[in-house]
Amino acid sequence: MVARDRRARDGGRRRLPPPLLANSLQTGPLTEVGPAAPVRVLTVPIFQGRRLDRVIQVGLPLDEVENARSRFVLILLGLAPFALAAAALGGRLLATRALAPVDAMVEAARRIEAEDLSRRIADADAPEELARLAAVLNDMLARLETSFSTARRFSAD
Repeated sequence: MVARDRRARDGGRRRLPPPLLANSLQTGPLTEVGPAAPVRVLTVPIFQGRRLDRVIQVGLPLDEVENARSRFVLILLGLAPFALAAAALGGRLLATRALAPVDAMVEAARRIEAEDLSRRIADADAPEELARLAAVLNDMLARLETSFSTARRFSAD
């Protein structure tokens, strides 16, 4: 599409109206025209030397782009609940697996009673941090066992 002014002729050539020419030189090569009919327009001025010789404009309607964008948004909104559910389920599964050694340590600690402090918390299958925690708890249980046995001997005497 080449904009032409029918009133002004220069040797058989039609000139671009001044407002359209100024707009094409100021806004750059890509512009969108009109809210009623969205069109993307590529405007390229052609210079001969320092003089503007021609301005070439090519337009493309944006209807297909808008339709594709609308379909994409609808699909995205339709799939978002499924994606969130999958992420929540995956997160729960990962958290359950990651906290399984902690749950095992908690159950082992609950089984230890004041009458039988000889039991210890197993740390063989635990990751390094949990193995260190189990070792500290086992050391504490050993000290408690020693203290209880000393208190029992003292009370017996």
